[in-house]
Amino acid sequence: MIFPPINQKHYNIIGIMTGTSMDSIDVSFCKFQNINLENLENLDKNSEIKNTNLSYELIAFKEYDFPASYKELIKSNINNSTTVSVISLLNFYLSEIFYECLTDFIDKFNLKPNEIDAISVHGQTIWHQPNGDLIDGKLIKHTLQIFNGSVLAKKINIPVIFDFRSADIALSGQGAPLVPIFDYHYFGQKDKTIIAANIGGISNITILNNKNKNNIIAFDTGPGNMLIDFCMKKYFDLEYDNNGEYASKGEIIEELLNLLLDNSYFDKAPPKSTGRELFGETYLDDILSKLEKDNIINFLTPNIKYDIIRTVTELTIKSFANQILRFVNYKKDDKTKLQTKQMIKIIISGGGTYNSFLINRIKSELVDFEIVISDEIGLISKTKESIAFAFLGFLFLTNQNGNIKSVTGAKRETRLGVIAL
Repeated sequence: MIFPPINQKHYNIIGIMTGTSMDSIDVSFCKFQNINLENLENLDKNSEIKNTNLSYELIAFKEYDFPASYKELIKSNINNSTTVSVISLLNFYLSEIFYECLTDFIDKFNLKPNEIDAISVHGQTIWHQPNGDLIDGKLIKHTLQIFNGSVLAKKINIPVIFDFRSADIALSGQGAPLVPIFDYHYFGQKDKTIIAANIGGISNITILNNKNKNNIIAFDTGPGNMLIDFCMKKYFDLEYDNNGEYASKGEIIEELLNLLLDNSYFDKAPPKSTGRELFGETYLDDILSKLEKDNIINFLTPNIKYDIIRTVTELTIKSFANQILRFVNYKKDDKTKLQTKQMIKIIISGGGTYNSFLINRIKSELVDFEIVISDEIGLISKTKESIAFAFLGFLFLTNQNGNIKSVTGAKRETRLGVIAL
């Protein structure tokens, strides 16, 4: 094929997303219109195009399981008990896993490889430190999503776009979140505030104010399903808490919840982002060990495992709701006029939407908001982030910016990603 493809009416792109919780490898095949988004934003009110939200077609979607051995290696790496050789191995091994998923995906849905313009891959985040570490007196911001694009591109014989976060980091941004550009174009409404939320391993929100790009606020609110899934595996050998069944049997351990919420991250103003390196298993285990040592928690208590599940679930609920309440009317300057919360709709997607106990508790915490699950407005919850990264691939192919500087804190907006042919 000729690359980069130009003057096409549509772009067919496969998006691959692996979240912090590592619950699945999500693969979406989407068709996007070839429209310059910046020009579309600047159309006046007399334009024939009345709605600047763009449509897309989700042609196919499938979830794939991670090999258990891979998940354990990733977790050990994040807990600082690995070697450079293991990181190198995982970098190539994940490319092999993606290749196997893609060959099955292409075969299952009878896709024609020569009609796929690109594969857009997030990669697996194993470390994210956008605030930087000092080395030789220099503050170096860094992030690492393992995955080798060249390996996949050569094996599948389709161009691969990846490494979306580095360009934003290089411009002093957080490198995250990156989904807000998708939220902006697909959920933003004039004269209305919409909050697009995703509860995955980490929870994040995009506050869209009046379809105004300069007023967008987006950030990670804290843990999503990650600690819940960790505790379910540790205490019950299950992958997740189906509909919050186990949490509903427990009571909140107030001392544990207070210590979990006593994290400086929650007090920071956006832009901000986080991940497993801050809110991972070590974070929880250290607090549990302290409480056990102080005789506040007794692991011999009959219901203690359910109580811990209930408490970490409440951490997700409280941090999510509190961050919305705190920052929904966050003003970057005195000229910013935002709406009251009574006028705001929250659209939630991600794996957390399948936990009815979690969602119902969030609704009880945010009673003045209209809360809907994205499935109710036509976007299947589990597909959103893989579609969003397919969209970032579309932006790359059409030479358009993928970050929003008000969201990430970058010096300027820029094209995101690199490509392997």
